[in-house]
This record gives sequence, C-alpha cells and structure tokens, in this order.
Amino acid sequence: MYKNQINKPLFDRHKSGYTREFNPLDVFIFNVMGFSLGLALSTNPPFIGGFAPNSNILIVIGLGAVLAFLNGLVYGWFGAIMPSTGGDFVFVTRSISHRIGFLTSWGFTLTQIYGMATNIGWIISMAVTPSLTTIGYLFDNKELINWAKEVSENFVFLGSIVIMLLYWLISTLGFSLNRVFAIIIFLLGMIGPFLIGWILYNTTHNEFVTNFDKFILNQYGIKDAYNLIIQTAKDGGMQMNANNTISESFRALPIGFLCFLGFTYSVYAGGEIEKPEKSQIQGILFALLLGLLTFIICMGKYVNIIGQEFHAALGNSTALEKIGLHFNSMNFIVGIISENPMLNLFMQIGITIWFLLVPFIMLQVCTRNIIAWTCDGLLPNSFLKRTNTNSPYIASLAVTLLAIAFIVAINLIGLSLVGAVALVAVAYLFTSIGAMILPDRNPIAFAKLPLSAKNKLTGITSNFQLTGFICALGFLWIIYASIVYPEISGGSTYRAIFMILAVYISGLLFYEWRRKLLKNLETKANIDLEQLFKEIPED
Repeated sequence: MYKNQINKPLFDRHKSGYTREFNPLDVFIFNVMGFSLGLALSTNPPFIGGFAPNSNILIVIGLGAVLAFLNGLVYGWFGAIMPSTGGDFVFVTRSISHRIGFLTSWGFTLTQIYGMATNIGWIISMAVTPSLTTIGYLFDNKELINWAKEVSENFVFLGSIVIMLLYWLISTLGFSLNRVFAIIIFLLGMIGPFLIGWILYNTTHNEFVTNFDKFILNQYGIKDAYNLIIQTAKDGGMQMNANNTISESFRALPIGFLCFLGFTYSVYAGGEIEKPEKSQIQGILFALLLGLLTFIICMGKYVNIIGQEFHAALGNSTALEKIGLHFNSMNFIVGIISENPMLNLFMQIGITIWFLLVPFIMLQVCTRNIIAWTCDGLLPNSFLKRTNTNSPYIASLAVTLLAIAFIVAINLIGLSLVGAVALVAVAYLFTSIGAMILPDRNPIAFAKLPLSAKNKLTGITSNFQLTGFICALGFLWIIYASIVYPEISGGSTYRAIFMILAVYISGLLFYEWRRKLLKNLETKANIDLEQLFKEIPED
C-alpha cells in the first residue's frame, strides 16, 4: 500500500474494460460451449475404451462428474467473491501468491492456445472428414468420399490458419453480436447430441454389427470387420477381464473429468457477469448437469449397442490400421448405424458445430487472461486497446498469432505439448489449495462467501476448505496420471516432465523480468506491490 499516504488509493490499476453483460443464460451457454458437449461426447468414448478396456464408461463418467462437481463449487464460490477478469489467475494470486498465480495461469493459457491449434485441426480431421465420409456412403456418392479424403490430407494446415483468423474477426464484433451468434449456434449444436441419442435408442446390437460390416466391406473390401477389429486388438495385447472393471474405472478417472473440462470457463469472464454471486455457481452447475445427463444417456447406450470389446478395440490403433479405418469417434460410428441420409446429415452438422466452437471459446478465455495480466502490470498497456465494439483486439490478436505459430509448428515439425493435461490440472490444484488456506490468507474475501460455503458440514472445517482439499487430492492424481500414462500425456514421462518444466521456467523468467520493471514503478509511486496484489481487482 502507500507507505506514507494512507488516504490515497493503493494503485491506479487499469480496468479490464469489460462491462457486466452476461446474464445467467449467457453463463450457462458459455460453459456448455467451454466443455464442448458434442465434441466431448464424440471423442472421449474411444479414449476411455483404449486407455481402460475393462472400465465401465458410466462409472468413469460418474467419478469424473463427482470431481467436476466439487471443482465447480470451488470455482463458483471463488467467482462469487472474486468476480474479476482472469479466473484462477485472480483466485490464486489473491489467496496464495502473485508469482504462483501467474505461473499457473501461464501454464494454463499456453495449454489453451496449443489446444486451439490442435482442436482446429480436429475440426477437419475428426468432424468434417468422417462426416463427409459417412454422408457420402449413405448417398452413394464416391466423389464426396474422395473429397473427404483429399480435405483431410491436403487442407488441414491452411484451413486451420484461415479458421483461426476468422475466429479473431468474429471476436472483434462485440458482445451483442457474439451473444446472438452463441445462442443460435448453441441451439443448432444441440441437434447433434439429440440425434445421436435418437439413433442409438432405435438401433440394436445386431443391426449395428450388420451395418458396420457392410460399410467396411463397401469401403475397404474387408469381410467380418467387426470381429476382425476385436481379434486384432486382443492379439495386440488387449485383455478383457470383468474383474478389473472397478479398478480400471478409477484408473480412468482423469479422462472422466476431462469430459467436463471447460464447464467452469465463465470464471475467466468474471468481470462481465451480472450478479456473479448467483450466476456463476448456477451457470457452472447447470452446465455440468446437462453434460452429465447427455453422457450417461448417450455413452451408456453407445457401449451397449457396439459391445464392450468393440468399444475397447476402437481405442486400439493397431486394430484400426488392420482394416484401414482412420476414424473412431462416436459421430462417425453412429453415422454408420444410421441408414437415413438426412438424419445423419443433420447429426453430423450438429456435432461439427461443437468442434467449431471449442477454439473460439478458448480464444475468449486466453484473451481475458492476457487482459488480467495486463491489469496487474505484467504486460504493456497496449493490450487493453479496444475497438468501438469494446473488443480488446490487440490481446485477441496476440492470442490468435500465437495459435497460428502453434499450428505451423504442429504441422511442419510435429510439435507436441506433452503433459498439457498436467499443466491444466496444476491451475486447478493451486486454486483448490487457495480455497483451503483462504480464511488465513484473505479473511475479508472469505467472509464474503455464502453461508453454504462457510458452514462446517463436518464440524471441523468450512465446506469451502473441505471441498478444496478433496479437489486437491483429485487433481494430484490427474497430474500424476497425466505425466505417467502416455495415453494421457501424449508422450513419455521424461518428455512430459521436461515440457512442464520448460513451460514454468519460461513463465518464471518472464514474470521476474516484468516484476523488475514494476519495481521501478513501486519506487516512483511509493507503493507496496505485495499489498497491491492482495487486492481483488474491480472490473
């Protein structure tokens, strides 16, 4: 604080420039888009089956939902008392330390930018291409099938860059237009999961096997493909044992949680939420509820229809290569089931919308983190510049260019951010720790929590602290799994550790450089930065 002038404000901190325009419906839609309902539904089943062949997908989703629910409480309660742009950057800097808060946010933000680059590629390789393939098959259109293959092989790189630039242009249109865009796209996107469920509940196991074998015979000239995939996976080491169901389901908990990753993203727009003390927790938990119901209804029936062994085999790359199959997502498999071309067309469009939404929401989140860093003096003030629609175009452009740099690196040199999941989990871990120690570190903020958070259900500690403690244990397990298991980390344990250290060391060097510059301000303005960074920013 001011060392000699007590009556003056601590610091003329720059405002984020955002205004509180998000109503509860906006928060809910933003969070559903955050975890991308249709994308999570389509891509996670083969991920779970390949990682834990004997796991029960409903148990995996249930365990992930429990951790997600507790995490949602922590983030929702934090969002109520610290309704500022930047989410867990603010939560951790104001409850633990500014340095740790920045480092966790740095790792999380880099992961999100890398995720934007990879997810844009998925739009073409995991949404558009398999959709065109199944639609071309049902319409008996060989040209469409060949074009799908050509798009997948030749247009991912340039297409990703073009899409990324379009996202940036859309983001500059301002909140009002983006709100209309979000509501329309959300409603259209919901058609995808609904039709997946409709098709699954009107299909038997025998019908699926027949349609799948027919499709593979037509496309690749291979007979009895259903059984061939299962046998090839078993020959490659896949072991099926019902006695391992519970243990493998717990082992797959990190993937169960990842199904919901993004359902708390509204906290990063904390400075834009109307009545955040209610809207945050409601928007977060209702988004979680929608996801949980959709996953239970669709994923459970999906595994029942295709069979547990086939479900596990779809996650085995060797088995897929045996018949030349390049896709294993649920929307592709369900597209094979459907014999109605128009039904399949609308389903694929609905699912593709979710793939399109993910990078756009990530752009919003990363932009807000950069704004939060700038407000704390860690970036030049030019990042706060806005268009006449109140869009921070410099900050969003910086994120866009970094994402394009990742796209180039991924496509030209095969860059892989090994351990990316761990970097995200670290941010959640320290937010959970912040909840545990908040009464001691920031009693004024703790006093603003709702009674449901301050009450002591166990009679020992507050519900906020207890929830934070349980979450911390869960995220420690996710961090461990994200480093040790290559199926989650994306590479070896050593590569994951190296990449994580490289990210945090680079963040620490950047932070110390900026803090050194701020030291000059501290001397000139006669302020105490440590006290300043305990204040909750007012957007």
